Amino acid sequence: MCKTYDLTIDFSGSILHISPYTAPKEIPPLPFVYYDFDSERLNINIDNHKLGEVFRLVTQQTPYNLLYAPDLKEFELSFFIENVPVESALRQLAKLHRLRMEISEEGFFLFEREQQDRTKKRTIWPSKEELPFVLLDDGEHLRVRARDYPIGQLLLELAKVLEVNWYQSVPMDEMGTIDLQIDRIQFDALLPILFDNQVPQFLPNGEGTLPSFTYRKEGSTYFLEEKIN
Repeated sequence: MCKTYDLTIDFSGSILHISPYTAPKEIPPLPFVYYDFDSERLNINIDNHKLGEVFRLVTQQTPYNLLYAPDLKEFELSFFIENVPVESALRQLAKLHRLRMEISEEGFFLFEREQQDRTKKRTIWPSKEELPFVLLDDGEHLRVRARDYPIGQLLLELAKVLEVNWYQSVPMDEMGTIDLQIDRIQFDALLPILFDNQVPQFLPNGEGTLPSFTYRKEGSTYFLEEKIN
């Protein structure tokens, strides 16, 4: 009867206590992380284990420190690799789980979600909280989705994300706005589009317009300056 109806019986003297059977909780296997100090190679075997737990083991067992964005602590990882150098193993783990890994000047391994993840829910235009562009996987080309977006602000955000050397001697908040939808373009090819599409800004008294702007590139440095007509 107990087997048929999934019940269990407890005996107390001549009294039988019948109750529903509750199977014991399965204890998931611990993540396996092993680092060979002689060969300096890493072994990992994990299956739906939390990133925070896995990275703690890697940090404890290797000479390397792994740091991650707070929202990744509960992120689940599944990964198997044997006898691979630490950096190569971690880069492959990051790539398979769509994470971004960088190595700081101090030697820390830094992890965060790929920037592209923020754009998955986009249709045509980004929301107000999102940047109007994405750096593609090759690290050289951009996908741009900008609507009525301030050109000066877009330039500053591009310079920050791409980490280009940028110098400006004039404010950029009077360059007007732009609507732009481009799937693949390099930064140097995008700049002429942005500067050539400046909208003339009239002076408050209606007599003339505000200055327009241009740029020049010397080596790897970009200079923003007022256009001389």
